[in-house]
Amino acid sequence: MEDTFKDYANGSVNKRLFDTHRGRRIVRKEDYRLTHSFSESEKRHMEEVIGTYGNEDGDTLRRYTHGEKPWRETRGALSDGESDNKDIADSLMMEYYHN
Repeated sequence: MEDTFKDYANGSVNKRLFDTHRGRRIVRKEDYRLTHSFSESEKRHMEEVIGTYGNEDGDTLRRYTHGEKPWRETRGALSDGESDNKDIADSLMMEYYHN
């Protein structure tokens, strides 16, 4: 995996995307020029993700990630709201999300 995911207090976060969109509550494709061509498989995957989660609010998405193994295991005994910003191991992500 070329991107690092972190165990931020509010959930699993892709570090590069977080830094790109820091401070924005809404990210719209119209605000960015696309510099990457996606394969048909990647496009289908993104459409599935958007179709499943695109209408969810931040609180709901936070509940989802807080219930997922990669975030929970990486955080260990940290209390809610505490932050250590550890990298979530690629192996945990692959094991949990691989279909």
